[in-house]
Amino acid sequence: MKIIMRLIVLCVMLYLPQRVFGADHNAYHVFGQDNLWGWGDTHDIGSATTYTPDLNGNVPLNSELDEFYLRITFNPGITPSISLLYDVSYGNELHCAPGGYAMKSAVSGQNLYVWYGFQDGHTPAVIASESDWTFQVAGSDPVASVDFFVSYHGRTSGAMPDLDPNYQNLRVLSADQLPLIQAETPQTPMSFGSDFSSVATGKKVIVLLHGWNPDGNVNHYGDLATWQTIEGNLLACPVVLAQGWVVTRYDWARDASTGPNSLSSELIANANASRDAASAHGLKLGKALGAKSPSQVLFIAHSAGNWAAKRAAAYLKWKNPAIKIQITSLDPFVNDGDGTLGDMDLTASFQLMSQWTDRVAPE
Repeated sequence: MKIIMRLIVLCVMLYLPQRVFGADHNAYHVFGQDNLWGWGDTHDIGSATTYTPDLNGNVPLNSELDEFYLRITFNPGITPSISLLYDVSYGNELHCAPGGYAMKSAVSGQNLYVWYGFQDGHTPAVIASESDWTFQVAGSDPVASVDFFVSYHGRTSGAMPDLDPNYQNLRVLSADQLPLIQAETPQTPMSFGSDFSSVATGKKVIVLLHGWNPDGNVNHYGDLATWQTIEGNLLACPVVLAQGWVVTRYDWARDASTGPNSLSSELIANANASRDAASAHGLKLGKALGAKSPSQVLFIAHSAGNWAAKRAAAYLKWKNPAIKIQITSLDPFVNDGDGTLGDMDLTASFQLMSQWTDRVAPE
């Protein structure tokens, strides 16, 4: 399978420049880097300690949670392990404990990295009251610091139009549509491609995922002919044709339009909002794909679109551990914690997806 995947990638590996209808941040996040020294940060009962980190805001009421991520740094002499984490909670509304498939973790040095994508929930995790985020670990005050990240999206009417369940984001492309593909522009509405619900079950599927849309393109696949080239290469690729792969693309252009990429104080916030919107779309994409029980999925994702691929892949592996999944990342947008304008480090969160994919490229 890996050889076939690599042959397909050879047909499409091209450089994609970053190129997003409104600038409202209807998907966003709260974040905190806390040494846990403040009053009320720590409740130590000896056998266990509950921490309440300081975050830079509150998740708005009636928002739907998309993921949380923690980097827990333990004190010297403590060996980090997921077995030391008892619970991550939001007041009395939400309690997430290790065990089962949904919570993922990794250890590096004194750090325990934890990710939860709410991909196992049958009902949305919606914030109904104001409360605090906490996490509880074994032992007497064993934690030195924590990075705590929570992303969410709004549920009000029209807040995120591409998340509307009536909008069919995932469309199937075919070779006879190549003239239409080549004629697309950033302002050409996406008017062709069959609904993915018409695809037979058990197929191999390629999913194209655009990224941040800072220019407010109506059609982010019509931008600078780069996606058209990839689509044309795929639809003519001998491996794709011989192996019966279904070529699709996922449209989230309106929700990816979170503001311009001009050099201003809003640049990081606009880019971050596109990443958080992508995470919200990951669950919708995963469910659309999962309804047809594909045997293999290859995501080719650009920029912030990688976060949609990450969460969609987590959902698919939860539904069917036997599915084969590869994510090909084109210029992925990942916060690296360089400190610029409040930038945060989500590198380990991004890397955790190797636990539920069969290959991430480039490696």
